[in-house]
Amino acid sequence: MRRYARTLVPAAVLMLVLTIVATPVLAQPEPKTVKINITCKGGGHQASAKVKPETVDVDQDQNIIWKLHINNSNKNDLTIEPKQEGHWPFEAAKHTGKGEVKTLKMKADAVGVYDYKIRYKCDDRDYLIDPRVRVGGGGN
Repeated sequence: MRRYARTLVPAAVLMLVLTIVATPVLAQPEPKTVKINITCKGGGHQASAKVKPETVDVDQDQNIIWKLHINNSNKNDLTIEPKQEGHWPFEAAKHTGKGEVKTLKMKADAVGVYDYKIRYKCDDRDYLIDPRVRVGGGGN
């Protein structure tokens, strides 16, 4: 009986180690990119903007990278924040950066459509764009 127990314990340990090693690790989905093209005119008194896509579809835990391309301005500050305070799929209240902004961790219960604001400057004037994020919409 002892001999049987001696071979059974190492075999069980080996099976446990193989199970841990063989368990696949789920990869983080590739981030989605939102391109923001801005053209400033008249010393910053006018601006035109295009956001592609206007509605970005992401899966749960998928990050978004917002990339700003701005013409005729010395500013590249970018702020991404919810249009309605508290109605936002990400844990951080807003995301800020220069030229490029990447989201941080998504809330575990995030699902649905979220309107948000993109704030940028043309010279010293502030401008605002209102696109949306759809979480759980298939991640197209």
